[in-house]
Amino acid sequence: MESTGATMYRGSLYYQRKRSRSLIRYNLTSERLASRLELPHAGFHGQHPYSWGGYTDIDLAADEQGLWAIYSTNTAKGAIVISKLDPESLEVKRSWETNIRKNTVANAFIVCGRLYTVGSYTAPNTTINYVFDTATGMGRAVSVPFKNKYHYNSMVDYNHAQRKLFAWDNFHMVTYDIRLGTASNSSS
Repeated sequence: MESTGATMYRGSLYYQRKRSRSLIRYNLTSERLASRLELPHAGFHGQHPYSWGGYTDIDLAADEQGLWAIYSTNTAKGAIVISKLDPESLEVKRSWETNIRKNTVANAFIVCGRLYTVGSYTAPNTTINYVFDTATGMGRAVSVPFKNKYHYNSMVDYNHAQRKLFAWDNFHMVTYDIRLGTASNSSS
């Protein structure tokens, strides 16, 4: 496993194989590797990480709409690419290229099919600074307050079962309560 980009979804652990663009699905019930597939053209092992580094090239996420990969490619010139993945085969179902560079943001997470990015991993008072909606294919700058309580936030993920954000901030697990709006509400 490489970095902090693993996620759990429907009884499986999904992660990036160390030093590769290979995605792995490990079935927790059978305790077996269930799927393995290369994420086409994805940067890996420090080619397109978040601003804090840590070989964070491929970040997997799960929300109410499914399984996602957040990454970049050389073709995208470091811009964040979002791909919806088939949870069984790991094949890319659809991809979107955003206009925000991965190395300019501290982290990203997906809620209800929308990508959100965090501005800084060390500033105690930073912002969620960008949102990209996969339903419309549109992205825009936003400024939603976000606190890095322990000043080194290396992972932020959404837990759709608990409807909370979970973060790993300087050796502390931190949770953030969130309020979800309706699909027509731009603040969800």
